[in-house]
Amino acid sequence: MAAQGGIVFSDAAADTMVLSNDHYAVTLSKVNGGLLSLVDRSAGQNLTSGSRDGCLWGAVFPGSVPDYVGGCSYSRSGGNRFSYTWDDSSATLTLIYTWQAGLAQWIDAVAQLTASTGPYFDLSLTIDNHWATTMQNVIWLSAPVFSDSQVQSAYGPFLMPGVRLRPGFFTGDRTYVPTYPSDAAFADYWALDVAGGHFAMYTINPVPNPVRPVALGFIDDDGHTTDTFYGYHSYHTWVPVGESWSAPQIRVRVGQPVEETILAYREENGIGSYPSLSTKLGTGFQTLARAPLIKADIHIINEPFLDWIPSLERLPSPSLLHPVAYQPGGHDESYPDFLPPEPIWGATTDFRAMVLAAQARGLWVMPYTNPTWWDEESPTIQGMAPLTIEDVALLDEGLQPVYETYGGHGGYVVSPQAPFVQQRLAQLMQQWQTEVPVNCVFEDQIGARGWRRDFNASASDAMAYSDGWLSHVAAYADRCLMTEMGWDRLAEDEIGFHGSLLTWQREFNYATDYWGTGNWEPFPLSVWLYHDKVFTYQHDLSHLTMSTDKEVLLWNMVFGMQLSYNWAWPATDPLGSPWLVVVRALQHVVVSRVAGQPMDSFAHLTGAVTRSDYGAVEVTGNWHATAPYAVGGYQLAPQGFLARVADDTALAGVFAGLFNAHALSSGEHYIIVQRAPNAVTIYHPIGSDTALTVDAPAAWPDGTPLLVRAVRWDGHLLGATASTVQGGAFNVRCTQQSGGESVDHYWVGPALSVYLPLALKSAR
Repeated sequence: MAAQGGIVFSDAAADTMVLSNDHYAVTLSKVNGGLLSLVDRSAGQNLTSGSRDGCLWGAVFPGSVPDYVGGCSYSRSGGNRFSYTWDDSSATLTLIYTWQAGLAQWIDAVAQLTASTGPYFDLSLTIDNHWATTMQNVIWLSAPVFSDSQVQSAYGPFLMPGVRLRPGFFTGDRTYVPTYPSDAAFADYWALDVAGGHFAMYTINPVPNPVRPVALGFIDDDGHTTDTFYGYHSYHTWVPVGESWSAPQIRVRVGQPVEETILAYREENGIGSYPSLSTKLGTGFQTLARAPLIKADIHIINEPFLDWIPSLERLPSPSLLHPVAYQPGGHDESYPDFLPPEPIWGATTDFRAMVLAAQARGLWVMPYTNPTWWDEESPTIQGMAPLTIEDVALLDEGLQPVYETYGGHGGYVVSPQAPFVQQRLAQLMQQWQTEVPVNCVFEDQIGARGWRRDFNASASDAMAYSDGWLSHVAAYADRCLMTEMGWDRLAEDEIGFHGSLLTWQREFNYATDYWGTGNWEPFPLSVWLYHDKVFTYQHDLSHLTMSTDKEVLLWNMVFGMQLSYNWAWPATDPLGSPWLVVVRALQHVVVSRVAGQPMDSFAHLTGAVTRSDYGAVEVTGNWHATAPYAVGGYQLAPQGFLARVADDTALAGVFAGLFNAHALSSGEHYIIVQRAPNAVTIYHPIGSDTALTVDAPAAWPDGTPLLVRAVRWDGHLLGATASTVQGGAFNVRCTQQSGGESVDHYWVGPALSVYLPLALKSAR
């Protein structure tokens, strides 16, 4: 039977039925509705051997016997009856699962598959629970099986920016199934390049629908069928006996590459309609886009707040100053009581004075907080009688408060819908406006905590834990909130997400342990999803992913992340480090132009070289650990990058051997060039002394005499030399020292320029 637009349904065969269009052909069993095959017509290949054990869906009932009921529990002729109907007008195949009448426990279900004229079909499912106990999971679409040897790539939203799993993950018989939402899964989506074709599956569940938590990923199945795995997608539920449950809409896309399907997820889930960063921040957007994060752990700086003030002039302006561990007891103590601070660092008025001094210097201030986990010894917990911990904590299924420890520090996970929790957090947020007026507030763990059930009496629903934190974030959306990690729904109101796959790999060897050496690479799924909605940073606390090595810079530049720096260990002179110059110059000159821009494209130029395009900025990244890469007259160092602005106003990178088709001195060179019509600013904070040949602005004809000035960090002139425009370029001898002092940058302009004072003033 043919429906509109080339959609064809055929059930002429004895045991199978086929739903097809120009893009795909889905074959289902007439015995129980199980998926048998899915052909990608653009590739001419079947992608899957079908549902594991013939079960199109599955419901899980822990503690009951049996504890599983699925589509394979029914048949055409058994007591538990399967039947189907086809509606030509809506192109919908309805699969009906009816339990045998007269039994004490039973499950009825209705699944629907709706075809489209495009490269996708939609799935829906409703289950009536009359089993012996609560239904706690629904596996839907259940377990499509794939061949290990036929997978070219798998794509998962597993730790920002996402991951591409290589074939070795599957041939190595590995399994990975995180829960969305959490740090480990920022979207309900996964995709495969398999058998020369493409498969993607995701949930469509936009705001204002409640969050639908789900376990998703890939499970090795060699114990069942050799050299296979299956895709896993299991909604977490809490459906008591006698109630019905309906799945959100699932969309399966066939024959489309990953970029198209992740962008479809973005649009169909309403993420594209979230306010942009420029809309959220207004005139503050350009300031924050130019501001690297400066972590300021007061226990490491080891100075009271008032003693910070003279050092503030050494920080980039603008920058985002991030005070950490200032509360009584230090980090992971006293939550939610962050003010007043630990007395040895000063009073609240001293904290305020430091913040006002920083803001006067053009800095934004973002203190660390954690609203999700409260210290059992905090004044708030100790003084909340007549309330008890059961009134404020997240309660598990046994109605016990959930208690966690971090490095020996203990506390309770709180329920975001508990009135006392909301009241206390409102007081804290008010303190950040009146007592210590800050620009932004960092709220740890909101974006990193995995969803879990919450049986606190104040929770609107046992499933609503993540929704509770979404409501909190929405209530304070005008406070410039940032959080650890992050996931799609949070991007509507948050300003920044902090953390990445690189953080977890360096801190915990996470990717290697779970996926295997050589079996993975970072992939920009989150960048496509919400790069224009939130700033992304490496982790705000981890010193292992501050922007002080070239691999971190490579990640940040390729994936459009803001830069970070650790104001730490005064004995090492952190405010005089050349890395701070790298961070300041690169953030101001190039990264600020990437911030808030959608990623237009991402491609592999070779197996180890990528290109990312963000509006006017193109970033080439060399991921090879030992080999350089030559492109357009530049040679990128191993793990180096080249970022260029289309109008040639800025260029930056980590180079070895060649810059602008001219030789460099030995070693690696960190170079940032900014061009204006009347001046060129050159930063060379790391690398041996070298000659540079730099393209001149178009307004400088050949023969133009130039003055080259070496400038200290504070704008003080260290020395000057001459140069001349020849062949549209000029030469500069870049040295790390001039007159015995460190050179911050070189200012180059026509020898008779009257703009020098302005240029020197703006060079910071």
